Amino acid sequence: MKSKSLNLRMDLQALPDEAVIPRKEKGFGEEKEMKKRIVLFTALVFLCSKFTLAVCEETRGSSSIASILNAWGAKDGQELYTRMLDYWNENLDGTRLSWPAKIRLGGTTEDLISKPGSWDLAIVSSKDVDLQKLADEGLVQEYGFVPTQDFILQQWLLPDELQGLLPEHPFLAHQVYFYDYDHATGEATLLICKHYSGEPSGVPGPFARAILGRRSADTVRGVEGIVRVEAPPIAFKVEPGELLNWEIDDLLSRPRDWDVANILIQNESDLDALDRAGLLYDFSQDNFWLTRSYDWPVPNGIYSEDGRLIAIPHIAYYGPEESGFLVTVVNAHCQNTTKAMAYVKHWIKGCEWDWDFYTQEKTEEEDVPEEIRKYGICMYKDEMDW
Repeated sequence: MKSKSLNLRMDLQALPDEAVIPRKEKGFGEEKEMKKRIVLFTALVFLCSKFTLAVCEETRGSSSIASILNAWGAKDGQELYTRMLDYWNENLDGTRLSWPAKIRLGGTTEDLISKPGSWDLAIVSSKDVDLQKLADEGLVQEYGFVPTQDFILQQWLLPDELQGLLPEHPFLAHQVYFYDYDHATGEATLLICKHYSGEPSGVPGPFARAILGRRSADTVRGVEGIVRVEAPPIAFKVEPGELLNWEIDDLLSRPRDWDVANILIQNESDLDALDRAGLLYDFSQDNFWLTRSYDWPVPNGIYSEDGRLIAIPHIAYYGPEESGFLVTVVNAHCQNTTKAMAYVKHWIKGCEWDWDFYTQEKTEEEDVPEEIRKYGICMYKDEMDW
């Protein structure tokens, strides 16, 4: 369709003037000529509209997809892939990445099913696809359910109507990210990661996360309710993205662009600048944090000099840090404190579950149900009672 429409337009441009603009014919009046002009003009408008639709066919005219392309200075899916890969290789020290990925812009359920080789990452409208059908066809990447997995955390934050779009399964989670959400129309832009198969396949996850990372704070809040950022040390900056590569200085200079932050600190004084700026919410306003007690090799809380509970330490799924420890903080100027605090509770309880699994519970193979054992550390969704 696209090439055909382009050829049609080129054919029109190649025609002689006589074929495009009718000349007056002897014996015919102005009225006859005007009618011919109107008919020809209508035909030209139709052809141009077909051309425009063909050019937009891959993106379905989506302003969200246009926004993604603009954020990376790309004109199509292939260039989007190249721009991200180039960005990684320009910003990583001594490492060159060559992860393969076919990025498809737009498409329906039928398109994705009938042409599975055309995509590893599909950026599509929620109105155009049925995630359950795609999952039933084995096309959506699936993992055993782990509450602290990045895409599972995002899915937990989604409004109910978007959670209802996700495939149902008792212990498998499907790697689908939500880029944005139009509350008026009920339409969301999805980033669907294709299931790894025995055939040569791409690595869609890092590319999806990089795309998410360049959203504006307003866009993120529109779909997730809050903006979460990571402030790891430079050595951990593996993936590009504005929301993945923060430093404490960024938290200080962009106070309106974040609500919850995970920060790797070497000692408690690393939080002093944020506290002096009045950016650290006092967790002691919720009695849950004052009465909580959990046995792991990090403190249960970090307090300011005047006794405010300003950060909650935790351990990542891969175990304790070699130096320092991770903490979660909430912006004191958060636009949705209720949701931010609910999220932090959910996040910390998930981290505790990770730690229990690794160190105490279900350490023997027989403790893990056979049907989920092959997926590694995971749980049944209905086990998550928080």
